[in-house]
This record gives sequence, structure tokens and C-alpha cells, in this order.
Amino acid sequence: MTHEELIAKAREHMKPFGEQNSYGVPFEDFTDARVAETARILLRRPPRQDFLEVEVDRDTGDFIWAVYHPGGSEPGKWLFR
Repeated sequence: MTHEELIAKAREHMKPFGEQNSYGVPFEDFTDARVAETARILLRRPPRQDFLEVEVDRDTGDFIWAVYHPGGSEPGKWLFR
């Protein structure tokens, strides 16, 4: 997909959140967009079935964000099936 297509898809995915956000901030106000090529890494601790989800810049490996998913949560399970 082109960067323009990815941006359009991201806006499409965010539409339901924009309609329900409690901050009163219209998502249409976010007019500047940038596409970053990233890699998402999921680390699993098998005995507990919990995950660390880490996203890094694909070219440099610079840290972007991370989130912890407790055991039994759905995110990331697709990777270990």
C-alpha cells in the first residue's frame, strides 16, 4: 500500500473512536500525517501466557512504544498459534 492509502486506512479505523471520544477533540482536526515503517515484536512468557508487545523503527531499531498484555488477554495470540 502507498503511504496515502495507509493514512486513509488509519483514518477509517479511527472513525468509530472519533465518534465516541470523551475528550471533545474532533479527529478531523488532525490533518498532518506521517507514515513510519515499523516492526512489531511480541515476546511471550509461556508459563504465564502473558505478552510484551514492542514496536521499533524498522530501519534504526529506535524504540517507539511498548505495552504489556497480562496472561489470558487476546492481543498477540495469533503470533504463537
